[in-house]
Amino acid sequence: SVESSSSLVNTRCYIDGMGESICSPSRFASVLLRKALPQLVQQVPGQFTQQMPALEKYVTAVEAAAFERSQLSGQMRLGPAAFLFGAWELAVPADLSFSDVLAAYSGALEAWEQARAAGQLLGSSELPLLVVDEANALMVWSDQHATELRELLMFFVSVTKANKRSHVVLATSECAFTTWLNNKIGPAFWDSWVIGDFTQPQAKEFLSLWLQQLGQGCVSEKHWTGIYQVCGGNAGALIRAATLFKCYGDWQPALSQVVKDVWRTLKRGYRPAPDAGYTAADYATAVAAILGSPYNAVADAE
Repeated sequence: SVESSSSLVNTRCYIDGMGESICSPSRFASVLLRKALPQLVQQVPGQFTQQMPALEKYVTAVEAAAFERSQLSGQMRLGPAAFLFGAWELAVPADLSFSDVLAAYSGALEAWEQARAAGQLLGSSELPLLVVDEANALMVWSDQHATELRELLMFFVSVTKANKRSHVVLATSECAFTTWLNNKIGPAFWDSWVIGDFTQPQAKEFLSLWLQQLGQGCVSEKHWTGIYQVCGGNAGALIRAATLFKCYGDWQPALSQVVKDVWRTLKRGYRPAPDAGYTAADYATAVAAILGSPYNAVADAE
């Protein structure tokens, strides 16, 4: 995992797009405020953050929320220290817009860079890293939140390529994501790294690890050849096979079910409902799009 167990020693932040449900700008802003921004700011001495006007609204809003919480609980006002030591665990202040959140993060990156240049960082001097896993969740923003989506993608471009203040990694298993991202911001602002199927030795080791986690021991040489013929180096197929083996206690029905699962998925595409209205030309268009894609995959909408 790229998420640090001690936010005071590095500037790497991992956001689980599926677990955090970043399916809307407000959800993404909430995660950015609660996880990424505090982790970054904790490493910057106060004299640098105080020079960033973009952070002022965020700090004021968080302190106000912290004060309200302390009043309700009968505690003393938490004061400015709450910003650095726990106030971000509160709900995101309602008066902070999506633009405010991105501006605050940009301000924190600028403060971090100034502290780094002055040799006064409280943690690692490695360039901040923001990892968004299951980034394909951003694809659902396209219709209802087109403005915020454009703003977020331009923010990523700004802090990486333009200002060189941070690394941003958008991770996904959705092959169509690269086509979508290219359509949104063009090919000049991002690079793609594709992690393909495992080699046979890697696949065997991966399956053995999964079997051990499931309490099933390691895969035997006797069964490995047949397993690899069905699953190859595909991680999903290997995980499915391991899970089914635990259920059946036998590799033959487990692998048979893996094949059935794949075929069932294929049939849904090749045999649509009779009244779907697809023509031969529609199928030809779909096949041409798939074959023309770098990874032989396109989004349903395309």
